[in-house]
Amino acid sequence: MLKGGLTAATVVKAVLAVAVLALALDLRLTAIQQTRVVTPIRADAKDYFFYARNLVEHGVYSRADTRVRSDDLRPDFLRPPGFPLFATLYYDPDPFSFVERVKVTQALLNAASVLGVFLVGCWMLGYWPGLLAAALYAVSPHVIVSNVYFLTESLTATLIVALMGSLAAGLRTGRWYWWLIAGLVLGYTALTRPYVTYFPLFLIPYVLWQYGRGYWRHAAAFAVGFALLVVPLKMVVSRDGGTDSAGLMRGTIHHGMYPDLKYRDDPRSFGFPYRFDPRGAEIAKDMDTLLGELRTRFTDEPGRHLYWFLVGKPLRMWQWSIIQGVRDIYVYPVRVSPYDSVPRFELTLQLSHWAHVPAVLLGAAACVLVWLPWARRFFDGGPLVMLRILSLLLVYATLVHMVGAPFPRYQVPQKAPLFLMAAAVLTMLARAAWRRGAAPARAEGAEGAAGA
Repeated sequence: MLKGGLTAATVVKAVLAVAVLALALDLRLTAIQQTRVVTPIRADAKDYFFYARNLVEHGVYSRADTRVRSDDLRPDFLRPPGFPLFATLYYDPDPFSFVERVKVTQALLNAASVLGVFLVGCWMLGYWPGLLAAALYAVSPHVIVSNVYFLTESLTATLIVALMGSLAAGLRTGRWYWWLIAGLVLGYTALTRPYVTYFPLFLIPYVLWQYGRGYWRHAAAFAVGFALLVVPLKMVVSRDGGTDSAGLMRGTIHHGMYPDLKYRDDPRSFGFPYRFDPRGAEIAKDMDTLLGELRTRFTDEPGRHLYWFLVGKPLRMWQWSIIQGVRDIYVYPVRVSPYDSVPRFELTLQLSHWAHVPAVLLGAAACVLVWLPWARRFFDGGPLVMLRILSLLLVYATLVHMVGAPFPRYQVPQKAPLFLMAAAVLTMLARAAWRRGAAPARAEGAEGAAGA
């Protein structure tokens, strides 16, 4: 026992937790400083950049390239406004300074979210599993690299952790206002990455089933918080006659309809089969044409397409390599990266690569195990409910991308819940082993007492 009532074990635990958080901050800021992206404002990033710029300078939500012309700007909503609105907080007329400000803020927020993973994990699972999940999230190269791009993945990952934290606080305290905050967080997440838009249809029924009418105010608060952000966007789109994200929905379904992400099994088309399809533009021109093409393909080759949608897509989504990117972890090409020369980056890359498949398998197992009555032997109350919510989130995200394009880039926001669920299985195994070992000891103690 140390002075002030602290034990050596408590000090060691505090030091390890601080070390993980410090490592997370170091890796993210160093990646920002030392990574050089080739043409960072391109493709999706270019759209987000001009949405933010035109919103600040012209008051119009438009992705038009105002370097060419700035007159007659018209609003469009091809991409949701969450990330551009976030970016406007750090706007600078100098494009380089603007992008760097956003990247640094992303890195700081994402590093702070490691603390969120740790706290939620400690509450649900205990200190060591919580530290393990936080450490895996802290060193994940896909999460770290997401901060160097002017894209939505880093912000979305941070928002998912904020959602987990607010839901955990609501379950722990029973206070309805935490559910309102959770709804607001999920609403902003939907404005950043629309794939979560229908997650309330999974979450709210489960909460009401679990707790009954006693939690109707909490569920209502969650729904109100979510609607407060999502509904006004729909109203603005309808009022301004802008283009909603329906085009993106068609695009993601179209991009994911090709088995193994190849056009006619041509390896050159891997990851971009729609670019090789001469009928690509015709197929995706409207939803009726797209669904008609899908029906035709399922009719012609039902076995192949069923396997692709039910098995192939989840496997592709949860694989290590990013597919639509460069060298496993990069979305856009880079000239220089600390993962090529800095020892701690090289080490954490190898450790993360080694841990990837076990984490995915354990996380998938947890999505089933937490729903079994057997799980109550290890978790009860709020922690078990939270684990089930995380399982719903992972299953929901997988199902959404089974319908659309299963690019591994989209798993970045799911890394935190995945690592927590993987740690949950290890917790179950450890507690089961401890109980098996403790049972003979108790029996021997009882026999000794009887003999005495």
